[in-house]
Amino acid sequence: MKIGFLTRITYSSKLWISGLLLLLVSVVVSYLSVPKVIVQPVTPSELTLLPGCGGMAIWLLSFFRNPYVQYGFSLLVIIGIAILLQYLTSDNRLIRIRSFFPFFMFCVLASTLFPYITPPRSLVSCLFLTWACHRIFSVNEKKELKREIFDASLLVAMATLTMSRLVWLLPFLWFAAGIIQPFSFRNLCSSLIGFITIYWIIGGLSFLFNDYRYLVNWYNEVFDFKLLDFSTLSFVAITYLCFLAFLMLISVGSFFGQLHQDKLRTRNNMYGVLVLWCGLFVLWLTEPIGNTGFLMVLLCPSTLYFSHYFSLKDTLFSRILFFMLLLLAPIVFFFYK
Repeated sequence: MKIGFLTRITYSSKLWISGLLLLLVSVVVSYLSVPKVIVQPVTPSELTLLPGCGGMAIWLLSFFRNPYVQYGFSLLVIIGIAILLQYLTSDNRLIRIRSFFPFFMFCVLASTLFPYITPPRSLVSCLFLTWACHRIFSVNEKKELKREIFDASLLVAMATLTMSRLVWLLPFLWFAAGIIQPFSFRNLCSSLIGFITIYWIIGGLSFLFNDYRYLVNWYNEVFDFKLLDFSTLSFVAITYLCFLAFLMLISVGSFFGQLHQDKLRTRNNMYGVLVLWCGLFVLWLTEPIGNTGFLMVLLCPSTLYFSHYFSLKDTLFSRILFFMLLLLAPIVFFFYK
């Protein structure tokens, strides 16, 4: 390992190209070796419960049963999330230097867990949540937060359509927004209106069709709490999760150790990311099914801290962690469960 390795690849466009190629290889290998692991991106139980959407649901589900559509859809959504994370970082200067690590890092994490992302609809939730973060953290200090918090809450509501328990992330979103800019009562009302808009429409359709199954099912899932059963995880899965947890601790510690080098806006945004990470971590621990869907959502804010660490900390220890992450990727890909 040469000194300055991480510094050189941080600025190189080969980094995001490598991440994209790694993701493509993961999708192709998953399709050829374990095609039965990934199912349709939208499960019938939720889609068919939407009032007045029965016929469209049948057509949509039959369309997504095509394996090319399944894998192609997942690939496009992952690329979209990676691009949003890259723009989120560069537009708000979350990293002091120009870095392609956000795109690369999410592609690595997503390609590693790609065969085990269940339910696959969690990728859609990742996309909406990342988009919501982009709206919140892009607000200017001199601009009122009301429009951005409305859009972000609306996007969070879209994310809860496929993963209903993400509704509990809304208070953490308010906390994160309050760190960036003073959070007023008008901001709170704007956020609630943005979130309720989606369910106001669903409630109206439910009343119109006299079909409240979706809302009842949504309510039951929101309040379904149970600690994650780690005994159901394999040794490789537990090892990988421990490594990611250790890497997150190192990344957060590195960020706090360099606070004086970042601008106030950058620090506030990174504080907000950490608040959202804590909320998602609690949701992942209390997910009764224990699937990797909430883990993928949790990895979105984790990617920002990982990228911050590897972009700005070029030491022997950081390079060892980087190569360990790459080394674990194929092992976890084949033996996570």
